[in-house]
Amino acid sequence: MKNIFTIILAMAIATSMEAQNESYFLSWDLIAVDGIEGMTTNRLYLNTTASDDFLTSVSGWAGFESMVQTTTSFYQNENGWVSPNSNVSELFDIFEGLEYDSWITIGIDVAPVGANLEMGIGTFPPSADVWVLPFEAGGDLLMDADGAWYITLGSSNGIAGDDLQILLGQFTTDGTITGSLNCQIFSNGIPADSLADDLYTLEIPERSADAVGVGEQLSAASLHDWSLELRADFAGRCELFGWPSGPWLAEAWSADGRLITATSGYGRGGQLALNEQSGVVLIRVVAGGQARVARLVKGW
Repeated sequence: MKNIFTIILAMAIATSMEAQNESYFLSWDLIAVDGIEGMTTNRLYLNTTASDDFLTSVSGWAGFESMVQTTTSFYQNENGWVSPNSNVSELFDIFEGLEYDSWITIGIDVAPVGANLEMGIGTFPPSADVWVLPFEAGGDLLMDADGAWYITLGSSNGIAGDDLQILLGQFTTDGTITGSLNCQIFSNGIPADSLADDLYTLEIPERSADAVGVGEQLSAASLHDWSLELRADFAGRCELFGWPSGPWLAEAWSADGRLITATSGYGRGGQLALNEQSGVVLIRVVAGGQARVARLVKGW
């Protein structure tokens, strides 16, 4: 009887996923280059359509595995765990490399704050042997019908918020990351009548260790010090963060030396609207009296 139910549910999920549009998608943020020597640290985000969209779980189903894979291995700090449930900023000064640990989450990067209605990340099954320990040993994260991480409705860290993003994990590696995740999303915070209608299988954009390469004017060390972050989403928006506070100018240039678009502002970050432009190879930012150039290798 259980097998029949599983087959029926799998068929329902498959039908629903085929009918879904591309309203939700996954994107990357660069966190550090050489935080762990020779490795790049990136964070993976779910991008939503409404500020009250709610992510309750990431799971594996029979025939619909969730996976985050690298061509090498993931960095795992001996003092870290599969989620940031126990992370506090003071520990980063005590345990070298802990801040670059690889982990999964829903909306938090340190221990949850109960006063803010945040909830710690749960994992299923209770035994860590199925997928948690292999990932904690540096291997791929692979969840089939026996795996999930989750929070429950009412937890504030599952809500997208005004930036329409929910943090899914941090991954440090010197390899290329690929995969896909089954995300259970409550549109506008309201569960659908059918479980299958809330499930979305989303591809992880391929992320290589040199996804943000650097030009001759910018060394990997200075990129890390300045913490310039690049992300291009599927709507063609390229967001940049981390330069010194103050006036800035950001430009996108084509391979043939043509200025595609430019924007300016005041603060510690900004956005370039690349839209449908193709062939963008250089992003140039002038801030704090200095010019920095980063190569946008992988976009939308």
